[in-house]
Amino acid sequence: MNGSGPQPAIGVVLIFLNAKPFLAEAIESVRAQSFEDWELVLVDDGSTDGSTVVAKDYAERFAPKIRYVEHDGHRNLGMSASRNRGARETGAPFLAFIDADDVWMPAKLAEQMEILAAHPQAALVLGALLYWQSWQKGASRKSDRLLLTAGAAGRQLSPPRAFLAADPVGLYPGAGVDFLARRAAFDDVGGFEDHFRGLYEDQAFFAKIFLAATVFISGKSWLKYRQHPHSCMSVAAGDGTSGRERERYFDWLTRYAEGRHASAGILRALERARRPTVMRRVGCRLAKAVSRRRIPH
Repeated sequence: MNGSGPQPAIGVVLIFLNAKPFLAEAIESVRAQSFEDWELVLVDDGSTDGSTVVAKDYAERFAPKIRYVEHDGHRNLGMSASRNRGARETGAPFLAFIDADDVWMPAKLAEQMEILAAHPQAALVLGALLYWQSWQKGASRKSDRLLLTAGAAGRQLSPPRAFLAADPVGLYPGAGVDFLARRAAFDDVGGFEDHFRGLYEDQAFFAKIFLAATVFISGKSWLKYRQHPHSCMSVAAGDGTSGRERERYFDWLTRYAEGRHASAGILRALERARRPTVMRRVGCRLAKAVSRRRIPH
């Protein structure tokens, strides 16, 4: 934790792994914030592509406002462990996170701080998500798509209503880190789950928060969620791991909810949400069983 001087209001955590083409743009979007009382912790998750050089250069030029950290031995520990490492590095009373391939709108921190000030019971605020295709050369802004979180706009939700209003699979598929949270609420739920290294790491955190705390969901978008073939979601969709990770997430979430004596309504919602996963698994087993039989032509 940075012990020199007074703590800034917001600790911003930017995790990265081999994100050299996008990293500087993400950092600059933090530097461009109209709300200036922040510090930025750059967490290197074992990069080998030159991202480390970019991050260290920013940390050297803009110290102590921007700092660089890495895991022992420059290891790759995954997204959740890296977010938690960054959170431990700052003692700021508010926490925000950004991925290395995304970009913030300039008023993001200022407007989210205003919302939390107006809603003191809310543990965090988050907004709509802009799926950003138009960053690519030749792409039109018409290709971008805005998705409301939990289908809500300008609503404060408390548990269990907060959890039931959101799809238990996740508030939105892909990037779930466009939020500003009170440090106390983040610490109360134990932050991110280290064992989720990639897919569902954001959903697991949100599930814990939505089960435990009041949240405010805005209809405004503060994040450009860059769409590209090397993102975590795109890679998982291509190599076939997304289905297995979805099932693993549901196994964990069911155990987590049961361990916290969640209501029957929440457990029923979880069972309904995971039903497609169960049916796909059963169908796959049936197909394999049939393929092993000798069926006459």
